[in-house]
Amino acid sequence: MGFFDAFKPKDTSSSSKIIDRKSIPAEQIDKMQRIKASNCYRQRLYKTFYKGYPEMPFISQDRELNTNWIEQAKMFGVTPTKEAMTRYSDGLLPGHVYLLYWLKKYTNQKAPSYFEYKYGIDFYKEKKLLTQNGYLENSKPTHKGELAINTHHDVIVKHDSKFQVTLSDNADLSKLKDPADINLNARELEKQGDIDTAITLYEKNVSHRFVGNYPYDRLAIIYRKKKDYANEIRVLKTAIDVFTHDVPVTRSDRSVKLTRFKERLAKAKKLKMNN
Repeated sequence: MGFFDAFKPKDTSSSSKIIDRKSIPAEQIDKMQRIKASNCYRQRLYKTFYKGYPEMPFISQDRELNTNWIEQAKMFGVTPTKEAMTRYSDGLLPGHVYLLYWLKKYTNQKAPSYFEYKYGIDFYKEKKLLTQNGYLENSKPTHKGELAINTHHDVIVKHDSKFQVTLSDNADLSKLKDPADINLNARELEKQGDIDTAITLYEKNVSHRFVGNYPYDRLAIIYRKKKDYANEIRVLKTAIDVFTHDVPVTRSDRSVKLTRFKERLAKAKKLKMNN
């Protein structure tokens, strides 16, 4: 069943208009997905389904004219969720993060409709905005874009509940070169109980002086649980050095994370002395 089949009324006795999307040319649907729905329709949805949201989601002309979305939303629930329309402290929405990740993975492919329905954004408009703000260049994430992906990697994990990593995938760890992929794979390996392989992956990012907190945080937690205070101290010292010398002073999270690393380092040193 296709994505939009879910928006067709199954009861033909319903008063809702039955829409056969298969009869609509793909080019027409694609064009309508890039156009805002009428103000009347948008206001109706905002008042009925999105009251109290921090900002209103994008609603396309395609949704208005070619689906029975209102009836289906009443039956099965509303998307996007309020969480999806809540910005992070850096001003990005979850949809921005997944857009960056999607463009990193794919080239010259049609944007999936879930950017509207799951994330509430106009893919093409937000892509342009991300480019103007330095997150994208030539339709691929810049260093700034990569940092955003790593900072909010939970968005990617939540998007695909079937995301799994197996040992065979990581038999040759040299094949994993992208920092975001390394963190995501390591996280999933942790969930599967393969802590040693996860450590190897996190350490790979640490050795390359990764400028996000995630691998340092995870290794510090893992080594603390193992009572391997020497390695915890080593990782935290590296994190402090990276955030002191490599992370730009203009980055909003720099000071907070430096303080946190230093506080944890002090505690790790005390634990090492007492053991």
